[in-house]
Parts: sequence; C-alpha cells; structure tokens
Amino acid sequence: MFQSNLQHNGSKRNFGVWEVDKIYEDIKKVDNKIRNDASNSAYYLVRGKLFFLINAYRAAIWDFSKIVQMEEFHAEAIYLRGASYFAVLESDQALSDINHLIQKNAAFASIHQDHFLALRQVIQDVKTFNKAGKKFKMPEFSKEFLDY
Repeated sequence: MFQSNLQHNGSKRNFGVWEVDKIYEDIKKVDNKIRNDASNSAYYLVRGKLFFLINAYRAAIWDFSKIVQMEEFHAEAIYLRGASYFAVLESDQALSDINHLIQKNAAFASIHQDHFLALRQVIQDVKTFNKAGKKFKMPEFSKEFLDY
C-alpha cells in the first residue's frame, strides 16, 4: 500500500514550503495509483487525508464519500468525512456522519464516545452561534486529529 512520507512538526500544521510541496507530490503519486487501480479504496483514504492536511476539505469529502460508496460502511472514512464537513461548516452533514458511525459501529463509537459527544456538542453550538447571526471561524486541525 502507498504511504505518504509526510513529515510533520509538532501538533499544529505549521508546514514549511518543502512539506507542502511534498504533500502535493504525494497527492500526485496517489492520483497515479488511482488511475491504475480505481477500485482500491485505500488510495482514496490516503489522498483524502492528504487533502485534509492542506485544508482542501471539499476534495477530502469527495474521496471519503467515494470510499463509502465502494465499501458501504468504512468507519474511518465516515469519521474523516464528518470532520471535513465540519471544517467547511456543513454541520448537518457532519452530525449525520457522526450519528451514522454511532448507530452502525458500537465498538468504534464506544472507543471514541467522549470525542463524539464533544464533537456533537460543538456542532450544535456552532449551529446555535450561526443562527444568532454571528460568524464562526473554523480552527486549524492538527495532524493528530487524523490519527484518532
């Protein structure tokens, strides 16, 4: 399986130029792998994570959705798609993915229960905040978020 050689400094995404260039190189490599084997969902997962790292959340959503189409239930892809939806402030879709995970995979949900409950609450708070006419700015995610 293809693995990214991405190097990360610390818990925040303070990528240098070289590192961003490396991410784009890795995306191109995965693109070629997908062209040769479009049925391998692992490639979409790697590319989706790379897109997520560079804040290309819409592209990440597309890749994670592709995995869900291919495999019906893929907990990691649904989790990361929900996080990507949250990053683009599509809270209903984010909440839908979180609820889907909890309903379909009790073991996964129990391991990450505190995280899911916190994320659900944040999503609800953002929705309430937005309804009050205020503007919510999405914080940066750390790489560790991808390694839940």
